[in-house]
Amino acid sequence: MTNFNFRRFGLLLKRDLMGNSKKYLLLLAGMFIAYFCVELMLFYFPSVEGSGIGYPWDEPWSRLLERAAFSFLGVSLCLFVFGMSLVFSTLKTKEQRVDYLMLPATRLEKFVSRWLIAIVLWSVGAFVTFVAADLVRMLVFPLLGHSIPSAVPAYVGLVWDEGTNMLAELMWIGCDGEDSLAMWFGFLFYLSVHSAYLLGSAFFRKQPFIFTSVAGIMLLTLTGFAMPIFRKVNRALIGEDFYSMWLYVVLLLLLCFVVVCYRLSYRLFSRVPVVQNKWFNV
Repeated sequence: MTNFNFRRFGLLLKRDLMGNSKKYLLLLAGMFIAYFCVELMLFYFPSVEGSGIGYPWDEPWSRLLERAAFSFLGVSLCLFVFGMSLVFSTLKTKEQRVDYLMLPATRLEKFVSRWLIAIVLWSVGAFVTFVAADLVRMLVFPLLGHSIPSAVPAYVGLVWDEGTNMLAELMWIGCDGEDSLAMWFGFLFYLSVHSAYLLGSAFFRKQPFIFTSVAGIMLLTLTGFAMPIFRKVNRALIGEDFYSMWLYVVLLLLLCFVVVCYRLSYRLFSRVPVVQNKWFNV
């Protein structure tokens, strides 16, 4: 058996989607509820009070829709992280692990299929459920005597503008070095969080999102305590002129962290035992 076969990989994806369709539908329903709740919190009271129309030279509700687009983008990024913590959620029970391990496919194909489903399902599903929640809000609000235009154009425009700006700064196009380094830091930091939850999904058998979040909070707390010491050592031994050098070191550490998380996730997944520990996938 070859290590990766696209036909076998496609059949594996189809089997996964059909076999876990009920679970995926429940996840999509949860995403819809999350977006709809955000829609209500952002739009209900401004719509009733008429306080979000904006300035006379603006389009009606443009400023409220712009602020809402940033909120929806933040919710989407959080949902993507949550989705990464569920990559290996189909291997919780002994029966699920036996069934999955007996599939005629390599471990690499199974790992990539789970990762791809998490990325594509949560990306496409987040946008579809957001549009659905926005449409439902536009249908319900007129029944209550008030309405606000769709937030989809503002959200799509924000994602497009932020995406193009991010790519330009990552490629050092039309920006200085400090802006590009700051963008690389933000990109790698989010990617490291993403990969950490992937590792948490492979390591923790129960509630991987909660346990990974607790571990991340503890790590950030320890980092916060260590930062004053690091600054004193930096000023005493190196000086402020080498700030950019340390930023390159941080970027390299974040990149190594992402690689290590993916490597350990695949290692844990490829060696998953049929009989596991109560809390950990070892």
